[in-house]
Amino acid sequence: MFDIAEREGIDFDHVRHGILHVYWDKPGFDHATKVNQLLVEGGLDRRPVTAGEIASIEPALPGAFYGGFYTPSDSTGDIHKYTTGLARACERHRGSFHYDASVTKIERRGRFRLTYSSQAATAQVIEAAIVVCAGSNGRDFAAMLGDRLNIYPVKGYSITVHLEDDAAREAAPWVSILDDRAKIVTSRLGAERFRVAGTAEFNGQNRDIRDDRVRPLVDWTRQLFPGVNTNRVVP
Repeated sequence: MFDIAEREGIDFDHVRHGILHVYWDKPGFDHATKVNQLLVEGGLDRRPVTAGEIASIEPALPGAFYGGFYTPSDSTGDIHKYTTGLARACERHRGSFHYDASVTKIERRGRFRLTYSSQAATAQVIEAAIVVCAGSNGRDFAAMLGDRLNIYPVKGYSITVHLEDDAAREAAPWVSILDDRAKIVTSRLGAERFRVAGTAEFNGQNRDIRDDRVRPLVDWTRQLFPGVNTNRVVP
């Protein structure tokens, strides 16, 4: 992915500062130590750090932590910017895209025949090989071919805090943070955005954004990073 971005000139606010997993007490840290042994055996460079080392790795992160683990290889970026840039690169290489299209039928007559409709046209047919990358919606496409995919949707919640002044940009961390106690993870998306995420909700295809899921993310941000104003938060 990174090679493609470099080769095709895709700017997606890529930040290479690693991720800190922080623990507030000894029991949490001890449990993480056991888990870390498995991760290290799997080839991940994830090492224990003291409270003092946490402060040196990310000075913007306050808190009386017992300890943590640091993975220097972790990096973050804006996936929307990445995929948009990737689409433009594909078009330069003679690829084409059909947006806002609804697939109504997939059948196989030697080759795959895919029927779709869109605002621009109705009942268009494409004959081609097909790769389905549709998450939980892949169940519907598989069913058209008599297959069954046991994929269930999981809804995650996040907020994007817009860092609108120098003080907020200085107070927000560049290193990604995972607070194991709160089950919240953060990413810095360029200089002016701070992403805070948490919660996995099993609720079917429901797309509602619930305030009681978003509010703890805002409160956590205010608690750990009081210098980051939350005047503009996008859930």
